[in-house]
Amino acid sequence: MNVLRPAWYRLTVTLRRRWAGYLGLVLIIGLTGGVALGAAAAARRTESSFPVFLASTNPSDLTVQYSQANASAGLPPFARVVAGLPLVRHAESAVEPVADVLGPDGAPLPASIAASLTVASVASVDGLYFDQDRVGVLAGRMANPASRDEVMMNARAASLLGLRVGELVPIGFYTDAQAGSPGYGTARVRPVVRIEARITGLVEFNDELVQDDTDRPQGDLLFTPTLTKTLLAAGTSSGISWYGLKLDGGADSVPAVEGEADARLGAGGAAWFRVASADEAQVQSSIEPDWIALAAFAVIGLAVTLLVGAQAIARQVRAGGADRMVLRALGAGPAMVAADCLLGLLGAVAAGALLAVAVAVAFSPVAPIGAVRPVYPAPGVAFDWTVLGGGFLLLACVFGAVAVALAARAAARRGRGPG
Repeated sequence: MNVLRPAWYRLTVTLRRRWAGYLGLVLIIGLTGGVALGAAAAARRTESSFPVFLASTNPSDLTVQYSQANASAGLPPFARVVAGLPLVRHAESAVEPVADVLGPDGAPLPASIAASLTVASVASVDGLYFDQDRVGVLAGRMANPASRDEVMMNARAASLLGLRVGELVPIGFYTDAQAGSPGYGTARVRPVVRIEARITGLVEFNDELVQDDTDRPQGDLLFTPTLTKTLLAAGTSSGISWYGLKLDGGADSVPAVEGEADARLGAGGAAWFRVASADEAQVQSSIEPDWIALAAFAVIGLAVTLLVGAQAIARQVRAGGADRMVLRALGAGPAMVAADCLLGLLGAVAAGALLAVAVAVAFSPVAPIGAVRPVYPAPGVAFDWTVLGGGFLLLACVFGAVAVALAARAAARRGRGPG
């Protein structure tokens, strides 16, 4: 006997008095389940946030900071040496010019770069920090690499110098000899290059996300490759330079390249190394408590959803006890009685599971949390189909099974009264 047509008819004629119970079940599954699924998706998004950000910056495998005594005009010979090492596939560089933010009288500000050593100037030579190890923008925009009068800064530099995005500030660049002269720091020593720089963006470097002020005592100003050409020709280098290296073999080649670079430092040269994989491990360790907390919340939320949802289904089954007595009296068999009980419940379960997916998607903009969030390259609404699809199936299957089991047990009863 086909039980679906009479069960459907019964659903349509009794929905007016049953709808509140069905709606409650939809909301219980959808809201509590949606929060649980949203927390699970947020945990996954947070756990993967730094690898996603790092990949978006086109990272170097190894960064070499080189210091050379008695700096001269142009890049040091070490630049050609390190770029030509056997395992180096691609290299980009930056230098530190002697630079100061100037006051109205033309003298460096007290908290300026070279005068106080609290803010470092970084000038990209050929795209480092612009297209390789690209900085993450917290506010404003990236400076135009082709412009000589646009500059970016990190948050610490903004705080130390009292500057804001959008400001126009005078910056002077000096030779190393000028920086060592008795009058340096006053208006008597005129910069060899002076620009009126527009601060276009507040940025963060991809290897500085989790460092505190003890590890990173200096702020940073970042200048464009176009300006750097002028600065190198004018001899404003402080003797410090950086090299972002992409290596054949990736992280596995780091020890060999470090050894080769150390062997070719030259007289008066010294080098320090930063390994991208080590930085990634450090950041992952720092954000681990965040995603673990979200995952734990998701597990608790799912347990609550399953418990409360199963109780709501049981209440709906018990509420139909009187109807089942009437159906049995009219000659309906167990299959018809179970179908009468199940059709509305299964529809509510499916609707609740869909609502849970929608709630989880609506919840997604809160992730990722932690240190990477300000520079995360893909914020906003996200669709984690692994969590959403798996969560939908889990909720639908578990609650569907509970509904079927309770309806079958209720249909098999022959006693009197609701049950």
